[in-house]
Amino acid sequence: MIKGLKFLGSRVPIYYSFPSRHAIGYQFELDHFVDTVVGRSEPFVTEKMTLAVTKIATAAEEAAKSGEVELMIPPYNCPSITKSS
Repeated sequence: MIKGLKFLGSRVPIYYSFPSRHAIGYQFELDHFVDTVVGRSEPFVTEKMTLAVTKIATAAEEAAKSGEVELMIPPYNCPSITKSS
């Protein structure tokens, strides 16, 4: 210990696991899921989002298996990657 310095300790708990660090987020996600199931809310995730993520995951898996780059075509028009004429 350095002379003249006093150890104050940590006032914030240290969380070691992913679920313990994100417990509030999981609770919000579960609450939203229940609200969606009972009809009080619309899902945050759309069918298009689910389709896009599935295609990305599948392409990543195929690329890992083959060692080759997988070319992906967006499932719908995406303004950030659409070329202007």
